[in-house]
Amino acid sequence: MVTLKRKKILFSGLAILCLAGLSLVYTNLLKSDSSVKRVSIQACVIVFTDTEGLINDSDLVVVASPLDAFEDREPVLSNYSSGDLMSFHTNTKIKISKVLKNNTDLDLKESSIMTIVEPIAVSTNALGEKEILAIEDYKEMEANKEYLMFIQGTLPGIYGLNNLNNGKFELTSSIDAAKSSQEETDPVHVQLKHDLFSKYGLIASQTD
Repeated sequence: MVTLKRKKILFSGLAILCLAGLSLVYTNLLKSDSSVKRVSIQACVIVFTDTEGLINDSDLVVVASPLDAFEDREPVLSNYSSGDLMSFHTNTKIKISKVLKNNTDLDLKESSIMTIVEPIAVSTNALGEKEILAIEDYKEMEANKEYLMFIQGTLPGIYGLNNLNNGKFELTSSIDAAKSSQEETDPVHVQLKHDLFSKYGLIASQTD
């Protein structure tokens, strides 16, 4: 869950993100494929750029696939009595194919289904227009694609994706998508993916 309050955002109870403005800083106003405006909230957030830090800070490491298309997932938004946005996230159901680390009391195995939190949500602005709110250009995971995911338990029974875009790594992608993906052109993401796939014996594949 992303919580906005007094110029700060708390994502899933994991890290405090400091806003650079009075409430929200809107950057990179983009048009998605569905013509819904994408609003990136700029923030300073504690992130991991090394494999050891990311693994140690995560309660779960799994290979899994989101079950539903982004537009069919459950966005959760809360507002203060003034009407200002207080918090947002999206509940994403995933189906697990491999459990690589489990420091929780959850009995997870192949084919287990669980819900995790992504730092993104579809909202409606003051003009009645739909828009996608995301922390630091976070890109939602795509349905039925396999990802290596790093997950951290936050509040009891709530598990959030750790480390924003660098807490999920695609196992399969199209060649064109890989070339255009923001994550795949980020040198930190690319190096983390290489090191993590090597550690866990995973092989990335590409389709035409």
